[in-house]
Amino acid sequence: MPEERLAVRGRPGIVLRAGASGLFLTLAFSLTLLLTRSYVVQSDEGYTLNAAWQMWNGMKMYDDFRLFVAPGSAYSVYALWHIIGTPSYLAARFLSLIFSFSATTALYLTLKGLGIRGGNLALSVLAWLTASSLCVPLNHNSFSSFAAAWFLLLFLRIARPSDGAGRPRHAIADHALVGLAAGTVFLFLQTKGLFLAIGAAAFAFSGGWRTRTYRPTLALAGGFVVVLLPLFLIWSPAVLVRQWFVIPLTGNYLGHTGASGAIAFVAIALAGGMGWIAFRRRDRILQALAVTQAALIACMTHNLELNHLAINCLPAIIFASVLAHARLDRADHAARLSSELTLAIVLAMFGATIVWLPAGAAFAASSSFYVDILGRRSRPEFFSRQRIADAHAIYAGPFLPGLYFELKKKNPYFVSETVVCNDGCQRQLIAQLSETKPELVFLYYQMIRHLSYDQNNPVDVYLRDRYALCPGDDYGGMIVRASDPSWCP
Repeated sequence: MPEERLAVRGRPGIVLRAGASGLFLTLAFSLTLLLTRSYVVQSDEGYTLNAAWQMWNGMKMYDDFRLFVAPGSAYSVYALWHIIGTPSYLAARFLSLIFSFSATTALYLTLKGLGIRGGNLALSVLAWLTASSLCVPLNHNSFSSFAAAWFLLLFLRIARPSDGAGRPRHAIADHALVGLAAGTVFLFLQTKGLFLAIGAAAFAFSGGWRTRTYRPTLALAGGFVVVLLPLFLIWSPAVLVRQWFVIPLTGNYLGHTGASGAIAFVAIALAGGMGWIAFRRRDRILQALAVTQAALIACMTHNLELNHLAINCLPAIIFASVLAHARLDRADHAARLSSELTLAIVLAMFGATIVWLPAGAAFAASSSFYVDILGRRSRPEFFSRQRIADAHAIYAGPFLPGLYFELKKKNPYFVSETVVCNDGCQRQLIAQLSETKPELVFLYYQMIRHLSYDQNNPVDVYLRDRYALCPGDDYGGMIVRASDPSWCP
């Protein structure tokens, strides 16, 4: 009987905690909707949408068109379109928001697993929501970072010296799950998944080499390989290596990015500082976080700028939260009981500030919730003009892949950007343009003005020589050319 009474008395507390967690998740998802930006034409999102759109139109990834990244992002969107039966921008956006929210959920579970509560947890989640909002969610960089949040949750499990019952964490299954998680990240962005797998394997090896316990490391590597095997059943290794590594390197991809020296210095200093603190304290959790952050920075050394750093800063946020937690009074029972309520209040106040302050209202006007979810997304007027609908083909460049999907025009070209296109690539593209003979050409140089793009390359010269400039300035900053002036929209 005493045990039964105790169990009954325990239920309200469990229900209360579950309700508080549900309230947190609801508020966090609301903030995700409010903070996520939305664009009519955005090249980073368009890169993913275009790949899915080309597959929707019967083209095969890597064989019929090139892509510098692993297939996970585009195939996720394509699979969703296949399920609902139509290529929907709103569906793709909603998928990206679900992925984004899943990363927030992983962060929440990670922090709670580390014993972090109250305002510390609230600020950490808020920091992640704010940082992740700087990068468009419908993109391989974001998708891979969202997957990396779940990798980190599993990685920190094997980093703990024990499982809470005094048993060392050398479970083969735990390490295999970490490998599977790294492989999942690889499916979205090959370099990020590879660096995370290497970092996790090195970490596991360092914990077992003195005792010659190598099975956990082998299990981790095995889990990683298992995820990759299906890729090599669909495409040959030579094709994937060429698409993912050879073409970007020979096409001077590394020289056409928005990398910032100042951001690179901050990123390297961040990773170095985390490593110094972690190894000085001999704390395995902090060391695992430092290794993960270093791996994430290593995979983006070619493009270290604010947006990419922000979407990859989750380990640093957790690292700071763990350090702050170490300074808190863990005996403060009242603070622990009110942790979820504190989080709810902080998030609710922040959300209210965004919505009701004048500056916040302007910010929210371009959020996913206001623009996409509520269906208030505006399109430039010329998008709906009949001339575009009548054209059998268009060309969008130098880096405007999303316009094909936006205008619902098939993209027949093997390359969707001339930003990374060497002489051989440009000759092949010109041959395709000569064969396709698109009636309309859309060029948007402002979007890539920071990349020092040469507008006198063979492709752009070919288009200037053969296509008439359409008059007017109502094309959203684009230059529009037509095979004949009568085609101008």
